[in-house]
Amino acid sequence: SGEAFVLILLKEPQGGPGISSEDGFVVRRSRAKEAKEAFFANRGVGKEISSDGISIRSEFFTIGALSANVDAAGLAALLRNPAVASVEPKRVYTINRGALSSNESISLNESAPLIGADNVWNLSVAGVNLTGHGRRICVIDTGIRHSHFLFGPVVIASNIVGGILGGYDFVNNDTNSSDDHGHGSHVSGTAVGNFTGSPRLQAPAHNAQVVPVKVCDSAGICNFVAEGIDYCTNNV
Repeated sequence: SGEAFVLILLKEPQGGPGISSEDGFVVRRSRAKEAKEAFFANRGVGKEISSDGISIRSEFFTIGALSANVDAAGLAALLRNPAVASVEPKRVYTINRGALSSNESISLNESAPLIGADNVWNLSVAGVNLTGHGRRICVIDTGIRHSHFLFGPVVIASNIVGGILGGYDFVNNDTNSSDDHGHGSHVSGTAVGNFTGSPRLQAPAHNAQVVPVKVCDSAGICNFVAEGIDYCTNNV
């Protein structure tokens, strides 16, 4: 009864290389594109009503899949579509944020040394220090607080490093990945936070850029985790 939020897995062309190399990844995206084209070409096959009861929410780019809201008629239409492999209920995750007592909380100026991160910051590989420089970290969570002092870009040798790079909000379907919960900002700070004032607060990868992908709403309900993984795989 009513509507359901579902994941539509499509039949993809078989054969070709896997996804262990860059060339394989390009082929993977091409096969996903072909699968979606076949789905839309066959969308009207066998439907008996003018509106098939399918509202597409997101398209995937690294696998042949879509997410959609469907009613009973829409589900029946999907199952008749020869391009559809299966239709599954969308898995929903929840963030359970418990309160910490005062003796359980810890700051970056304590946690980074605790795991020995500060011992490798002065080491380098191919002339690049092990601080996250030149890397991007995709955080799939509740978004990020863009104005937080931990996420300002850093200038090193006249080059801007670190800070926030792009991102997407799948909850509201836009590019404003603002955090209205708090968990995503916490996780991003743990990974890439960088404040050189007093006290000095630096995460293990403090010179990396963070790409915030909002898949969870203000209540910590996460409906779009699969979309977030696909976005990061395709864009980061």
